Amino acid sequence: TALFFSISTLFASNNLIDSVTHAHNTDDSIIICDKEVMPSFPGGVTALYKFIRDNLNYPEEAVKQKLEGKVYVKFYVDTDGSVKEPVVLKDGVGGGCAEEAIRIVNSMPKWNPGFQKGKPVKVYFTLPLSFKFEKSKD
Repeated sequence: TALFFSISTLFASNNLIDSVTHAHNTDDSIIICDKEVMPSFPGGVTALYKFIRDNLNYPEEAVKQKLEGKVYVKFYVDTDGSVKEPVVLKDGVGGGCAEEAIRIVNSMPKWNPGFQKGKPVKVYFTLPLSFKFEKSKD
């Protein structure tokens, strides 16, 4: 059985950003949840899909148990484009998929940062990752 994963993203109206609409303090800095220019993965959405497809490993335990579902990972893109502090908001799969989702996010290259009033700012993202088996074409 072939394995397949997909990224469920909500790009309409910039819904990739966390729904919180206020700023958060972290280490004397502010993370913006409402921005003028969204951060972007180098090469765009297609490159993000390819990066995840090429680097994601369906966890062995999840394969054994035939587990499928979504893992939601929240992180922020720092002012220099670094991906920081990924956390699992919801693990709807189990079997090691949450850990794999965190590993993927931690291994991402720097993004193009978001901007507010012409200055780079930290911006939260929530990335849903779907883990599912590809259906055979019989």
